[in-house]
Amino acid sequence: MQTYGVPLEELTDNGKQITGQFTKPVPAEVLCERICRENGVTARLTKPRSPTTTGKIERFHKSFRRELLDHIGSFADQPTAQAAIDAWARGYNHSRPHQALDMATPAAAFRPVNKQPERQQHKVHLPETEHRQDSACPVC
Repeated sequence: MQTYGVPLEELTDNGKQITGQFTKPVPAEVLCERICRENGVTARLTKPRSPTTTGKIERFHKSFRRELLDHIGSFADQPTAQAAIDAWARGYNHSRPHQALDMATPAAAFRPVNKQPERQQHKVHLPETEHRQDSACPVC
């Protein structure tokens, strides 16, 4: 969020790391919900058991697993994992042709469009007690 700004909203599945509204016996707010709330992000959840709603990200996850995770095994630590993921993402976006883009790369096909007035950029609020800000964190 510090790199690209705070989004207006996010659409996610109903995973336990994303939402605690289905926690039994009592719903509870999880860190992802708290970060959204404290930064003014509208959190939208897909309908339960409907993976087609987020088909593009599900396809991305399939590529991510097949092209990186299936071949690499366990990571020694979080910085090593982040470096491997960052390298894979650079290749995915700048070198790897995509069939859905007529074999172009996302970097070549992407054209930013400012459809809405710029949102005021502000410091991202991350809960201090549950999050250590350091250079290895993808949000920081």
